[in-house]
Amino acid sequence: MPAQRKFFTDSFLKLLTTYTIVFIVFYTLYTALNWFLIVRLHVPVSGELVDFWIPCILGFIISYFYLTPIVKRLKIRKNAASALNWFILPVTLGLAVTFSQNYYKDRSYS
Repeated sequence: MPAQRKFFTDSFLKLLTTYTIVFIVFYTLYTALNWFLIVRLHVPVSGELVDFWIPCILGFIISYFYLTPIVKRLKIRKNAASALNWFILPVTLGLAVTFSQNYYKDRSYS
């Protein structure tokens, strides 16, 4: 395998591994925190804010700090890297958590 291709493969595997770890930690912590604050302590916060906006914004922040440095090392086109950094990675982090929060409330919080 050529050195450049091996570098890309190794960097991409590092991105996937880091993304998976970040996703699992973010999903677990946000779900536990949401359950504790909203269900147990009954903190009066807008449902839309907690269920949609906070996970999406945190998805962008986490993606920017943890995943952007890895994407920069991938040696891909600037447009592809930009789409990966500002759309694909944050949206997949935030929206998955958003949908799951509504699912858990429908199933077990009531």
